[in-house]
Amino acid sequence: MADMIRFTEHLVQDGFAYCYAVSAVDITGNARAIQDAFEVVRKAGRVSLVGLASAPVEIDITTNIIYKETRVFGSTGRIMWQTWWDMQNLMDSGKFDPLPVITHRMPMADFAEALDLAKSGQAGKILLYP
Repeated sequence: MADMIRFTEHLVQDGFAYCYAVSAVDITGNARAIQDAFEVVRKAGRVSLVGLASAPVEIDITTNIIYKETRVFGSTGRIMWQTWWDMQNLMDSGKFDPLPVITHRMPMADFAEALDLAKSGQAGKILLYP
């Protein structure tokens, strides 16, 4: 997400002040990613929080929610199985491509390394294969 912030700052410096994200979705629960989501979303934008943070996350509420009028949504539950079928339908329809969130592909034998990478916060989703 740090690259997204640098990219957004570059656009704003070049005069494209309205190039902030309309919405940001965190699926990781990583504190830095959650904070970055609030940084890159535009005024009256939307931040959806799906990932579960392992500890409290500090957010500048005044700047990033109140002044920006950011809408914040959290996922608190689901109807078991139905969300899986809904997601399958989205992927089948081509309306959602999960590939951009997969940052690493590793053999199952490297499971310990993949787990360390995930814990470090330096990865999106890690795909393990046989």
